Amino acid sequence: MSADPHGIEPLHTKWKETQKPKDMAALLKGMRPLIESQLGRYKGTLPPAALRGQAKKFAIQAVRNFDPTKGAKLTTHVVNGLQQLHRKNYEAQSAFRLSEELQRGVGAYQRSQQNLQNELGREATAEELAQDLAWPLPKVQRMARQSRGEVSAEDLLYDPADPYQESYDPVVDLVYHDLAPKDKLIMELATGYGGKAKMAKKDIAAKLGISPARVSQRSLKIATKIREATEAF
Repeated sequence: MSADPHGIEPLHTKWKETQKPKDMAALLKGMRPLIESQLGRYKGTLPPAALRGQAKKFAIQAVRNFDPTKGAKLTTHVVNGLQQLHRKNYEAQSAFRLSEELQRGVGAYQRSQQNLQNELGREATAEELAQDLAWPLPKVQRMARQSRGEVSAEDLLYDPADPYQESYDPVVDLVYHDLAPKDKLIMELATGYGGKAKMAKKDIAAKLGISPARVSQRSLKIATKIREATEAF
């Protein structure tokens, strides 16, 4: 039997050399059979897409902190890292039960929504509600879903202590963390990544002191990187 049945050692070596998101995505693709073989052990409250997304995230963490001098194989280290999925399922079970704090949050959201509608003569925007409630925008968006009786995969992974969370798709997160600071801001403002309010390209350009054409060029490069990383996986 091969010492590397999943054929991931060359992929791991390539990623170590380049540290590029597309090479990490290729490594994740190589580990897909291993990850998929483990997911059945962790089926529970989390929707399959969210469970798979968290599994990718923990696999990436395992790759990044893997130390071959400690004797364990990378595959073993990844499998051990996936044990964190037990905790995520437990957290998701708690998320399904509206706590008193969450109920109060929904109530405050609904009161603010009604008060602003009476004051403005129209439905308030999410940004206006955020300002009125002194809440971060992601919390307003979450309370809006809860108010409608909707629960998304993002809600199941939501940590109230960390309102500006990343996407639960770690491939997108890989690209984001590899960007230059200005490109990170463009990605945030153009897509709402990390809970930022979306802005038009001309407004992003004014904020950053560059031309709208330059924003479009940078946005295209970011989109290309995301597509390449996604296709690699």
